[in-house]
Amino acid sequence: MIRLVVLRILEGYFRHRWLYLLPIVLMSAVAGAYLYFATPLYLAGGTMYVRKESLLASLNQVRDDGYVWNTAAAVAVTDLQELVRTEAFVRAVIDETDLKGEMADPVRAAELIDQYRNRLTVAAMGENLMRFGITHSRPQVAQQLADTTIRVYKAWKLNVDRQESAVAQAFFTDLISPLRQELDKARADLDTYLQVNLDPVRGERPLAEQLQIQRYQEVITSVNVRLQSAIEKEESARLAMSQAESDVDQTYLIIDAPKLPTEPETSLRQMAITAVIFVVVGTILSAVAVVGGALLDRSLRMPIDVRHELQLPVLALVADGTKLPKAKGKGRSKPAPVDSPEQPVAELKLEDKPAQ
Repeated sequence: MIRLVVLRILEGYFRHRWLYLLPIVLMSAVAGAYLYFATPLYLAGGTMYVRKESLLASLNQVRDDGYVWNTAAAVAVTDLQELVRTEAFVRAVIDETDLKGEMADPVRAAELIDQYRNRLTVAAMGENLMRFGITHSRPQVAQQLADTTIRVYKAWKLNVDRQESAVAQAFFTDLISPLRQELDKARADLDTYLQVNLDPVRGERPLAEQLQIQRYQEVITSVNVRLQSAIEKEESARLAMSQAESDVDQTYLIIDAPKLPTEPETSLRQMAITAVIFVVVGTILSAVAVVGGALLDRSLRMPIDVRHELQLPVLALVADGTKLPKAKGKGRSKPAPVDSPEQPVAELKLEDKPAQ
């Protein structure tokens, strides 16, 4: 059985050998094109330490310890990924690199923006560490893009913090004026009540008057405490607004700055391995085609096929005169031996009636 399978595989391969070599040739061509057109990419990246809390939340102490917050690094990663989707942020990054001149062409600008979005990678490494990196065919441009990405991101955060500080300051400023009016009103109510209800000449005030005066004083104290708290927080917001830049530098600290890459991310050895994989895949496809064709072909092509499939003996073989070499000096071909199992069987065409 094994001999039959091997013979059918060899016979099928040599019968259509050029067809079965086609996958290997095509995959080899693909491997050659990959090696020829593949551009080595250089990776530049770094690590940033992130620690951030909302200014308005810290001033109002609205955080609930029972609530599960995202880590600072995860928040920074999410912010940067969302900013990368905006064209304004990407253009601000590319305009500070050597690619600025190519942004004048709209088609080339769209291509550069897509490349930047596809090649930029950011990931959180723990609670406070964020890893970022980008690849480019030119090492100096890769370093510029990685460095500029973080600088533009920090500038965006600075503008956000300034705006947040301005909102916080305006919030407490608007809160101070009504509190002052409420305090003045509470004091005026107490003065009016004392003017109407003067101190008795002898003895103490009636209990009802004492309780009413105590209520006025409690209102004044409560409003005064709220007013002083709002004044302090408004002052903190004003200071935070003036110190926003230093706060951003302290909150987003670059630990590993992007360096100029000296070697491409994909080495020549890795590219060669990838090309060899293409050739191996082509070889596997050819082998599968040969074996599949031999197993699916049920025709009788050799004497061993007749003995195995029909369980009949082979009495004679008709030689194929177009493929056998002619004997020297004679017009007849040398007949093939009868017992050769590898000899192909030619079709025998018989007459309807035997000759008389």
